[in-house]
Amino acid sequence: MPPRISTRDIPQANSLSLVGDFLALTDAGITDKASLAKQMGIDPRQVDYYKHAARILGLVLVTGRSVSITDDRHVYLKIRRPAEKLGLLRRAVRNAEAIRLLLHAFTDAEINKPNICRFLSKNSGLTGSTVGRRADTIVAWLKRVSEFDPENFHSLSIHAHAQAPSAYLQYRASEEGEEHLRLRESLAHNPGLVEEGLALVREEYQFPTHDRADLLFLDSRSRFLAVEVEVDVGPQDVVGLLQAVKYRAMIMVQFGREPTEVRAMLVARRIDPIMCERAKRYGIETREVSQT
Repeated sequence: MPPRISTRDIPQANSLSLVGDFLALTDAGITDKASLAKQMGIDPRQVDYYKHAARILGLVLVTGRSVSITDDRHVYLKIRRPAEKLGLLRRAVRNAEAIRLLLHAFTDAEINKPNICRFLSKNSGLTGSTVGRRADTIVAWLKRVSEFDPENFHSLSIHAHAQAPSAYLQYRASEEGEEHLRLRESLAHNPGLVEEGLALVREEYQFPTHDRADLLFLDSRSRFLAVEVEVDVGPQDVVGLLQAVKYRAMIMVQFGREPTEVRAMLVARRIDPIMCERAKRYGIETREVSQT
């Protein structure tokens, strides 16, 4: 699971444009809070939000009340082309600890306020309404530097559609590899590696849609168990999970079974804990197995 995140490393300054203003003003020698607040058009207490936002982005170093510059701040202030400035800002946002860990735990398509709130509640000391306010800040930052709007489902779905071909090619390369074939055949001949009491129905079970489940079993209680075999599953490798979800739903429809009568499982040599948690949320079991 992701490490615990210090609350001081979770941003609370919503406007990245004002972070830029803070950098420019302090570079011009304006450092007292009242003057900065007046120039930026914010409440004086919010000046600290923007100071720490600049620190979180790696653009300043903060030691007590002292603020010192970094190389990235020099570069940021010298850039004149908006696209280049946005590119540096994009890298800084995605490298900020809280957001880096968030993007490791969720795919782009999963980035929304409820998931960010769950992530912050679980991985930091934030509580109550503060969680939602900090989630709003993260959404605002990602919206500013991303090619999609996390709060707009139409924008998000277009982005997911554009990313799908590369994800599928990566999945197919693994599916068609020698390691995948050996692991699938090993499990077909030794179902006990998956679970005791399984009876193989079919290897590469074909549906009328031409989809193929890697393995279809009946368990000891005569429930169907569809198995999606992967070699190794990382935190962002959602295609195998999508396959398992699909197989379970299709078996329920094809055989007229209730949800309690059909199981699906993602099986691999190694499955990232983040993916195990995601699978559990959608009723898909996971199992790590050793290849024989």
